[in-house]
Amino acid sequence: MRFAFVLLLAATPSLALADWATVEGTVERVWEDGLSLKVGTDSVRVDTWAVCGDATPLHIRVGDQLRIEGDRELTSLDAARITGADGKQPCQGAEPRDEG
Repeated sequence: MRFAFVLLLAATPSLALADWATVEGTVERVWEDGLSLKVGTDSVRVDTWAVCGDATPLHIRVGDQLRIEGDRELTSLDAARITGADGKQPCQGAEPRDEG
């Protein structure tokens, strides 16, 4: 039975990646392990813990333009990659952004 399940996934690759999404928008709100992203007229809640840990506010600010790729959950997006308008990944690296 296990073999049949693997074969089914291989034959229909869209099933394996059906929940993957990419969104682009403007940061509306930031908290320790997440943010709210304005995408068109909608707001998307993004869990950033896997990318930023509990330090999201040290790297991302309200007003930032971001592209976020990740797993679409029932009510949010679980971020796997965050890219800023400058093409850099804001949570990668040890130095947080300056307040100024």
